[in-house]
Parts: sequence; C-alpha cells; structure tokens
Amino acid sequence: MKACAEPALLALLLAVTASAKVVRIPVARNSPGATVSRRHHPRLTPRASFTESLVNNITGGGYYASVSVGTPGQDIDMILDTGSSDAFIVAAGADLCQSPRLQLIYQTQCGQTFDPSRSSTFDVVVPDGFQIQYLDGSTASGDYITDHFEIGDTVIESLQMGLANQTASGTGVLGIGYTANEAAETLYPNLVDQMVAQDFIPTKAYSLYLNDYQSSTGSILFGGVDTEKFIGGLTVIPVLRDAQTQDFTSFTVGMTAISYAFPNGTTGDASLQGGSLDAILDSGTTLSYFPDSVATPLFEALGAFTYSSLGSVGLTMVECSLATSGLELTFRFNDSVSIVVPADEVVIDAFGPIEGNIPPEIPLEQPCLFGIQNSGDSLPSEGARQIDFALLGDTFLRSAYVVYDLDNNEIAMAQANLNSTDTNVQELTESSDLSSFEGVEQQQQSSGTSGGGSSGTDSSSSAGSSGTLSQDFGRCEFGLECGYGQRGRGGDCDDDEHQRDLLFDCGLGAVRPPFTFGQCQQDRAQQ
Repeated sequence: MKACAEPALLALLLAVTASAKVVRIPVARNSPGATVSRRHHPRLTPRASFTESLVNNITGGGYYASVSVGTPGQDIDMILDTGSSDAFIVAAGADLCQSPRLQLIYQTQCGQTFDPSRSSTFDVVVPDGFQIQYLDGSTASGDYITDHFEIGDTVIESLQMGLANQTASGTGVLGIGYTANEAAETLYPNLVDQMVAQDFIPTKAYSLYLNDYQSSTGSILFGGVDTEKFIGGLTVIPVLRDAQTQDFTSFTVGMTAISYAFPNGTTGDASLQGGSLDAILDSGTTLSYFPDSVATPLFEALGAFTYSSLGSVGLTMVECSLATSGLELTFRFNDSVSIVVPADEVVIDAFGPIEGNIPPEIPLEQPCLFGIQNSGDSLPSEGARQIDFALLGDTFLRSAYVVYDLDNNEIAMAQANLNSTDTNVQELTESSDLSSFEGVEQQQQSSGTSGGGSSGTDSSSSAGSSGTLSQDFGRCEFGLECGYGQRGRGGDCDDDEHQRDLLFDCGLGAVRPPFTFGQCQQDRAQQ
C-alpha cells in the first residue's frame, strides 16, 4: 500500500549473459532524466527464477522497478508494492498530466506515462472498472486493460492492469500482493499469478532485499532466494488471515515484541496489548507506522517530538545525534525470529537544508525525521486514528531479508546481510522448505554497512540454481530534489496562499525548492 515514497529514478542499461538456468544482467546507474537504452534480450528459460532491481531514495523509501508495457514497449517505472495487488500505469492523457492546476494541488507531475494508441496489443477489458485508494489517501481510477508487460527480460503476455485516467499520483504502482486484495469487482490473475501460469517461476513466492539506507541497490527475486543476502537461517512464520473476511489479503504477521537498547545498557520495550500486534510488511510505504498505544511510549523513551502544526498530520522527529548513538531497535515476530534495526536506518536527516527556518517550538537542537511515525498523527486517510495494526515499511524492511510465499501463506525472515556483493541464488519449488535455506554466518564488513545483528535462527543449507536479473537504482535528497509521485501535506493558508508543506513523496526528475515550516508561498497560483 503506497504511502510516502520519495524516489529519483536511476534506470538501466542492460547487457545479458544467459545460460540454461541463469540470466545475469550487468547494470549502470543514470541520473534523473537520463535517456534509457533498453535493448532486446532473450527470454528467460522456463522455471528460472529472476531478480528485478529497484530504485531507492536516500531518505528512506520509494523502490522502483523498471518495466516496459505494450507493443512496441513503452518504458515505465513503477513503485514496487507488497501492500497492494493491482498493477497500474498512468495514461498519457490522465487528468493530472494535462492540468497544471491539479499538479499544483497535488504537488506532483506525471512521470513516464502510457499511450495506448501506440500499442498494437492493447485491449480494454473493464471500462471504468479500476478504482483504488491507498492508505496515504492518494487515489487512481480508470480502465482495466490487458497488454504485454516486460519486467527484466521476461514478457508477460496480456497482463491485466489498471490504466489511470484520473490520478493524484504521477507514478504507477506495481502491486504484488494477494489476489484477494485487488480493487476489481471480479478478481483476476495479477503479475505473480501470471509468472506461474506462463511458466516463468514454479511457485508464487519471491524474496525482497532492499539493502541499507546508504545503498543505491536492492533487488526482488521472483521464484528464488539468495543465501548470500541474509544471516543465519530463514525462520518461517504464518501469514494471518483478515479478521473480517478470513481471507489472506495482506502480508500480515504477528509482532510479539519491540524493544530498544543503548550501548550504555539502557533498555526498554513497548507494551503490546494482548502480547501481539498485527504488522503488515509493506514495501510501498517509506516509513513505518505504529498505533498510538505503541508509538507514544517509544517516542517518550527516545526523546522524540511530534510537530503538529502542519495541518491535518503530525510529524515525529528525533535528535540527529541518535543516528550515531548505537541505539538498536529489535522487532520480534511470532516469538521465533528477531530483526535488529540500527538507529541509522530510522534517523533520517531530512531537514539539513532548512535548519535556519525550523520553528523555535521544536525542542530539538538538530531535528531529524524519525523512521517510525504514529499512524493516528501521520496518516491522512479517514479512520487513521482507529488503526490498531503496525505498518512496517522500508525503514524496517531494509534490515530484513523477507521471503513472501503466497502459495503456502507464509513469510520467511532473517537479518539482512547488508551490502553483500556475492550471490548464491537458490530456486524455489512447490516442495521447497523455506526453513532449510541457510545464509551466511555473519554480517559482511564493508564501507557503508550500517550494522544490524543476527536473526539467531538455525537451519540446514539447500542446493539448487536459478536465473537472476539485476538492475541499479538511486535516490533523491529529501527536501531538495523530488518530482513525479511527490505529495504535499499541510494546513490551510490565509488569503488563498498555498502552504509549502513537508513534501514526503518524491520521484522522477522534478526539483522542489527549499521550503519552510508553516509558511506560505509568495507566488499565488490560480485554483
């Protein structure tokens, strides 16, 4: 479920080396706005697993996959989202793309769009059938279509997806969650379903490795795991059913503890009502969100401050020095696996360029954005204050290696081996036991590694082989460069001026000038 993504696209230059079971793609990183050269590549061997790389924003979120849609293909970059299940792309004639007024209101522009008139394989299957709203309040609507969809060098024929003609976001979303969570009235095979149906992977499972906050690379491996990318063994935990429908609709797991520890021995934990809290693993969300009962005591223990003068949302900040304090947050799931998140993964220096304009009522010497927020304060959607689950976004997921098994309704998790340059890809099959895969013994030591501990699990190693695809991605500086997909949030301004808010979501190419808290732009625009 997309919320607060801030990417700057770094697209790929591909060169392919293929073998019977392995496809490896060298990558190059381009600056925003650079021309992308997409060459033709041979199709993957059936039943091979593969990796599609992502785009990461330096302030902690927005992972993009580069795809091609239509015949001939049109290059499009999409937010990778485990929290939703529909893929949608933005139509070239979408209202947002044609209206400067809407671009001003939503503080965004259109990125790479799709022109159906240029595709010979395009078809509308449900006119006006696509309508979706994400937890951050953004919406998109239009038609359900089918067309050829290329990801890496794999072409999915006649993939159903949304074509947004009305949208508040200029960037498409690649939802890879459960089919039961689709926005359609009649459910349909989504991307992961079609990968299995068209014989590219043997089972509906994939692994996600985002890498650390400072890294420009990460990957998703459909149909496989990479044992060089995690520490110890994978621990399998069940996905929880939706309490109302009893369907599997999201990657919800039971979080049984969250604790903190400083090097000086100071420790503590946040109390979870009933001893457990439902937690959704959501790559489409930049930050992580806790309900008030969990967030408030944690914020108090860490000296966090929530600034609530931005209108309808609040923003929680901490001292930037917390990043180097040695603080570690430990998330425990199902009382069987723990993931350690070091402070420098959740303390985000978002305000450096505007230090002189930070209001005096913020009692922090050098404020940084905290990677954990209170869902009641921070999420603008209706009913946010009644949310009683945790939303674990990229500020958590970067420290974890996560395998999503949709066939068996399981999550396998281990501590991520950050900045690993080695690879050992193992294919997943219908009979694979995820707990049998063994990672490396300890964290790889390299420059840029932010730390993290061991998951403390044991399992035996597994043999096998599979194909991989790789591509690079990059980030944008919070508050400086941003663009397609960005969203402004804040309060009303006097005299019809437009308040310059904290703009969380950013994307491809546009540049946002520096802003100030609670102040308004001097240049009025026509509404």
